[in-house]
Amino acid sequence: MSRAALPAATSMDPTCRDVLIMGVAGSGQSGFGREVQIAVDELSLNISSKKTVRSMALNYPAASIDVLKDDLAIALLLQSPWNYFASVGDGTVSLINHLSDEALRCPDEKWVLVGYSQGALVINQTSSFLSSWAWRISGVIMIADPARTATSGRPNYGNAQPGNGITVALPAYPAAHYSSALSGLTVDVCNEVDVVCDFSNLSLAGVLYNKGTEVHSGYTTSTIQLATAPATARAIQAQPAAQMFQPQAVSTGYGKILVSWSPARERGLSVTAYRLILTSTDVQFPRVVDQPANATSATISDLRGGSTYSITISAMSGYQSSLASPPFVIKVPPTPPEIIYAPTLKSRTTTSLTLSWGAPSFDGGSPLTGYRITAEESPTTVGGKVMSTVVPIDGTRSGTIGGLKPGTFYHVVVDPCNAVGCAENSEPNAFMTEPKVFQPPKDAGSLIAVSPSRLLDTRASAAVGADSTVSFQVGGVNGVPADVSAVVFNLTVTEAKSFGFVTAYASGTARPNASNVNFAEGQTVPNSVTVPVGADGKVTLFNRSSGSVQLIADVSGYYLPGTPTAPGTFQGIGPSRLLDTRASAAVGADSTVSFQVGGVNGVPADVSAVVFNLTVTEAKSFGFVTAYASGTARPNASNVNFAEGQTVPNSVTVPVGADGKVTLFNRSSGSVQLIADVSGYYLPGTPTAPGTFQGIGPSRLLDTRASAAVGADSTVSFLVGGVNGVPADVSAVVFNLTVTEAKSFGFVTAYASGTARPNASNVNFAEGQTVPNSVTVPVGADGKVTLFNRSSGSVQLIADVSGYYLR
Repeated sequence: MSRAALPAATSMDPTCRDVLIMGVAGSGQSGFGREVQIAVDELSLNISSKKTVRSMALNYPAASIDVLKDDLAIALLLQSPWNYFASVGDGTVSLINHLSDEALRCPDEKWVLVGYSQGALVINQTSSFLSSWAWRISGVIMIADPARTATSGRPNYGNAQPGNGITVALPAYPAAHYSSALSGLTVDVCNEVDVVCDFSNLSLAGVLYNKGTEVHSGYTTSTIQLATAPATARAIQAQPAAQMFQPQAVSTGYGKILVSWSPARERGLSVTAYRLILTSTDVQFPRVVDQPANATSATISDLRGGSTYSITISAMSGYQSSLASPPFVIKVPPTPPEIIYAPTLKSRTTTSLTLSWGAPSFDGGSPLTGYRITAEESPTTVGGKVMSTVVPIDGTRSGTIGGLKPGTFYHVVVDPCNAVGCAENSEPNAFMTEPKVFQPPKDAGSLIAVSPSRLLDTRASAAVGADSTVSFQVGGVNGVPADVSAVVFNLTVTEAKSFGFVTAYASGTARPNASNVNFAEGQTVPNSVTVPVGADGKVTLFNRSSGSVQLIADVSGYYLPGTPTAPGTFQGIGPSRLLDTRASAAVGADSTVSFQVGGVNGVPADVSAVVFNLTVTEAKSFGFVTAYASGTARPNASNVNFAEGQTVPNSVTVPVGADGKVTLFNRSSGSVQLIADVSGYYLPGTPTAPGTFQGIGPSRLLDTRASAAVGADSTVSFLVGGVNGVPADVSAVVFNLTVTEAKSFGFVTAYASGTARPNASNVNFAEGQTVPNSVTVPVGADGKVTLFNRSSGSVQLIADVSGYYLR
């Protein structure tokens, strides 16, 4: 029967046949070359009796090696073998591209591949690609394969024993790994002493002197013809007598379709699987999806958005397949773009990063609309922000993301976007914003916050007698300048022999009618004090009682000397009593009293905030007092906590209302008497300079009652910077610290997170006592303040922030 009388394979291209023979010639050969031509002729003759067949020779360099000069091993060693492997690489790419084109053009053709010498190595290097097409390969004939291995188990139609070819035996050359999916379809033709395919079985003398190269080029026609028999037998097998109808497909999401089909009409032959083949002009290689015999649908993902796919399905019976179904054509809807590689840094500031990046490899089938830049703190911290912005398409592929923290590392991702959405999980990169260079405070009245330092402890010398004073040096001690204008310290009264109070004032000045700490006999009471410093650099403490007391002073900050002029700077004054309800009427339960600060006793009318000592006395019930700017909403905070009949002082720093007043709220079921002694104020305006103060409505930043008590000799830290309107990089903070539910006596120390704990105290307490105190303390580099509970029992701690100092 003539070849023309046979029906052509089902295909849109009339040049397609049932079987394609692809030949790859050896080194220095053109066309098929002698050895491959013998195999092609024999295959064509035997297959054409049953099937239509065509053959093609791969066009690739097939670089020549001068084997006449010496045997092939010496040529490989000495005559630029890398040109040889470059030729193999070119052939590998050419074979992949050519077969990919043929698979699209002729989807039902079977393949037989024949390679000789260098051509066999090309097929070997292509085997991983070919493995996905194993179902359509009838056979592979490897003549004198340089990559033959002793353990392959492939039939050999030559007379060589199992052994390794020259590219396997010589480790300096790239190793070829033949796909196991093709092993059962492949035969070798290798004769002994062939220096190319039987190299490992040669002696050194054999390599140098025998005529192995003559064996390599002397394979007989009959040997090669015999090797074509298995491939011929498989090529002429009938395809399964099954009929497939056109599949259907619908889109089910980004890059995803659901393909469904009717079961094959088997006509007596068992179907073992279904094979779907998806091809697209936008995709280099076909997509092959195998499904079990009982399947009637399959979801296929990761398809190229915006591309049109042609889908065919075949019924499989073992290694054989039916003719493909008629194709179903579907366009996959656009998807978000492909991810892009890590961005690079162009420039940075303290609060922004300017980046550039490459284009995505694919736009998702929809034009790009912009790029989303996301910056996340690295590592992410509590309270840390994830910033995101979208920059438009402008041809530069660059953009800036702002609102960042100075000196902070960020994980930065740039995701390309289109009308569908943005890519997810593009490759990140890490960059740090420019660190902020902080200038030390220099304006008069600016605060320099320091780690608390003990400057007075009369327990180490002698108690302060009744109606007596003690002065202690501040200026020129522990880093405090000699000409300091005012100082902030925690004053603790202990071992009191009688009730009374202590007044703090600048050494060498008249003692004011004011109090800073009120105490009962035997009581230990702390309070924060802000007071001017005398010309001799000292502060004087007066014990107004009928018995002696021990006094302790822990300095936590000082104000620079000079006349304050900048907004937010501090002006200390000799304590001045601006409120004493004992001279008028007690403040009733759940009631308020306001008192004038601005424009009184030397305080400017437009003062921004004030520092005063607030004393509660003659309390008819337990409760607390809240101080806040007149005319504003009352905050959820406390300044002084008291019990019935108790006299309790506390320092208060609070903004002043637009009318120049401060309001005090009595949250209790009974009346109280309130006394306010002002010791300083902050100039109005928006503070900008380092060390200047910004008052805020008291804000609760810590309440361990909502989480867990602080254990004995344990710490708790809370975030201040970047919370509730406090800038991330503040230098110090003012807050009211309340201790409650104490299980034992002890004290609490406040200090900057990440620094050594100082030998100082801020609040002293007894078992079961509720005690408040104002605290001025530096803030750690992480924006936190740490509180240490020095006691043998747990305590609950509450912190209400009322202001901060700029760095």
